[in-house]
Amino acid sequence: MRQAIWRGRAVSLSVFLIALIAACGGSTRPGQQADGALQPESWEIPTGGTFGVITIVVRCGNVLFMADPRNLAVQRYDLASNQLLPAFGSDRVGLILAMVADCSTGDLFVANPRPTVGRDSPAVRRLDLSTGELRQEYPLPPDFLPRPGGRVDDGSLLLAGIWGLPDPAVPAENYYTGHDLGLRLSLATGVTESLVPPYETRCIGAGQCPDVRFDSVVGFQPVLSVASVPTSTGVGVYEGRDLVRTVDIESLQFIRDGEV
Repeated sequence: MRQAIWRGRAVSLSVFLIALIAACGGSTRPGQQADGALQPESWEIPTGGTFGVITIVVRCGNVLFMADPRNLAVQRYDLASNQLLPAFGSDRVGLILAMVADCSTGDLFVANPRPTVGRDSPAVRRLDLSTGELRQEYPLPPDFLPRPGGRVDDGSLLLAGIWGLPDPAVPAENYYTGHDLGLRLSLATGVTESLVPPYETRCIGAGQCPDVRFDSVVGFQPVLSVASVPTSTGVGVYEGRDLVRTVDIESLQFIRDGEV
């Protein structure tokens, strides 16, 4: 599973990133020991005060792509030269809810709530990784909310997210009832479909409940999918649309008194 662990703060001169980000392409990963274990790497990125908080980070080779919600842009940083590269501006990326890179094809996919004038539903924009130029735009279903997380798989873009915002009046025990997780977008036809049903229906997080996550375990055959929903003490593992098992992720010192 590809992972990105980062920490950012809005300061006048720098954004500090702590990252475990697998490089796309090739068999050698930066920071990898002889036993195959990935070691943490860190970079201090001078920003000149132009941006601060970063919401999503993806990596291709030596370049980090960072979603900048304040400027509605994709900031780029070259790890080899330790320099910022020109950003992809708001006219191409808008407010980014999800971002996925396909390093092999040179594509950067950004999902926006309203990327173009006159459109009331979310969409995905396919950008050139090197120039940021728009290659293609795909409309998304109006009842799908994209969230960070996803990958490109066999001609399709897989995105985290939730289908249909649940009614706040619905009891916490049934919050996810009837609402699928994740989306598959065919890059050839633009056809979309949901990925998996929720592995549990309960959520006591109120406004945080739509913030679901989805990723894939690609080192095995068949490829397995992993979904997580806020306030759950487990994650769901799927083969296709079928739930294979739920994995407990509860900390030994986790305390929940039952109060919602």
